[in-house]
Amino acid sequence: MAYLKLRFEKWLDEQNFSEGAYDVFEEAIKCYRATAYRSALLMSYVGFLTIVRDKLMETKYIPNGYTEYDWKINILAPIQDGENWERNTYNKIKIADRPVINTSKELKTQIDYWKDRRNDCAHNKRNMITYSHVESFWAFLISNIDKITVLGSIEELIIDIETFFDISKTPANEPFFKLSEKILATVTKKDEMIVFIPQMVDKMCTHDHANNLIWDFRNYGLLNELFLNSDLFSKEFIKYLDENNMKRELVNFLKLYPVHSKFLNGNDTLIREIWYSFLFEFPDMPMLGYNSISLYCSMLRNGLIPKKQLEEASERIFPGLIDRAFGDEISEMDYNTLNEYGFFKIFDSIFSWENKYLSLRGETVNDFYWANRCSNIITKYLENAPITKDRVRFLTWLFPYNGYWPIELRPKVNRMFEKHPDKIELIKKLIIEHELNVPDLACLRDD
Repeated sequence: MAYLKLRFEKWLDEQNFSEGAYDVFEEAIKCYRATAYRSALLMSYVGFLTIVRDKLMETKYIPNGYTEYDWKINILAPIQDGENWERNTYNKIKIADRPVINTSKELKTQIDYWKDRRNDCAHNKRNMITYSHVESFWAFLISNIDKITVLGSIEELIIDIETFFDISKTPANEPFFKLSEKILATVTKKDEMIVFIPQMVDKMCTHDHANNLIWDFRNYGLLNELFLNSDLFSKEFIKYLDENNMKRELVNFLKLYPVHSKFLNGNDTLIREIWYSFLFEFPDMPMLGYNSISLYCSMLRNGLIPKKQLEEASERIFPGLIDRAFGDEISEMDYNTLNEYGFFKIFDSIFSWENKYLSLRGETVNDFYWANRCSNIITKYLENAPITKDRVRFLTWLFPYNGYWPIELRPKVNRMFEKHPDKIELIKKLIIEHELNVPDLACLRDD
């Protein structure tokens, strides 16, 4: 009889367990399909311990606190005892004084629960065992087996990372989460992170350009997984790059995943360096310019830029931000953030012919090439800003009759005003009241 593959079977197909473990799980699946659920759960538990035993047997690095002789006699020998290997393997998970398995307290509690259910099966106790117990254990196994690692195996983990980033050994579409889970299950303490991160960064660097994280979505994808799941990793990683002249690499990552800017909190010097010096610095990766706006807005939303520096920051980034980053890329949320934090006060000043930002006017609105490049954001600003005499005068300057005007900006502004007939009427009213010239926009013509 042909069966549809169970989710657990599909998961097993993706793993790299020993032949012995696969044989036990195959038996468990047969028992499950035959509705022999006690046998299915018992065999699944044996398969779980087989994997743990294999991890202990195969580790290349002995945990701290053990000599090679001690490891062979007190750890490896008992788990190879044909009669008692199962009990001895479980005991290795539970060792407290000189632990060998890296598991959380919560995970050990879950393992204890399933050991009790295993005993219900083995000793035919009266507790009911159903298909739901088997499926729940399989779900436990899928979720947690990668989190159970041998202590002291950072060196082995570095080999895994090197293998992951070697395209000749690992496909480019290999998912990040399995490696990230293993990293976070193995490296759990601050002192371990301090040792691990430099080695990890070295394996993620291209040695064609020393000390540069390569422009590779696999690098940044793995980092994103780690940032999402570990505050400790995130803070220590940022600290390491900051202290080792790798700020550009950090900013490039944050441009792709600006949500992680929150981990900059407390590092005021680095925060200022980012918006002052690095936000629009991407000589080898111009596409990152489109992400600068998102990173800056994320920093604003996370309250990272002190209030007394906001005006300075806005003025500093205005030419670069407008020149490179807006276009069609700005989201409604980012626009509202910029507006909330006073960024568009610079536009207000420029469009009102004030002298405060006279130098910026020369770099921006006085340049029709700039107006064309930034036609989307100028149009959006004009759509949201109140109609005033000064803004009508500015429209007249931008779109004079019998003159030159930004060829890309003009139709966009015209279409925008056509959607707002109330604005058109107000513009016409101000033109009459203040005897202003009429901007050369089709929506304002009476003919």
